[in-house]
Amino acid sequence: MTDTFTAQLIGAKQLADALKAVGPAVAKRASKTGVRKAAIKMRTHIRNAAPRINGNLRKSIKYKAVRRHDGSAMYRIGLFDRWYYKTLDLQTRRGSPLNPWMDKAIERHIGESQTIIITEGIKAVNYEAGRQKAKNDAAIRALVGF
Repeated sequence: MTDTFTAQLIGAKQLADALKAVGPAVAKRASKTGVRKAAIKMRTHIRNAAPRINGNLRKSIKYKAVRRHDGSAMYRIGLFDRWYYKTLDLQTRRGSPLNPWMDKAIERHIGESQTIIITEGIKAVNYEAGRQKAKNDAAIRALVGF
């Protein structure tokens, strides 16, 4: 089993151009929003694909933000309490995995996550840019005395 999946984002050029058009703080918030929403959706898909035994497995699938050594951040989705997961999905000394449901769910829905990152990122850029414009307009009105 691999721990990471790589994918190419279609529409990333438009998102990158939109992020460059706004300030770095606004770009950081907007990109974080898009990736967070994609992580939440992927978590839902993985939970739905999990085998139903007693519900503990589904409840233990979570996402969290992780800061990398280079200063960037990412979201990790999966089981952070791995005791139950090892017997169902990981290869053990006894042989192959019993049910690779998590890999299948990720491969099946990776395209949807890419689309969510792009669309929600662009929406968040527009929203954050509108908020920044409203703040600037309010500051100008206060300065002029409206």
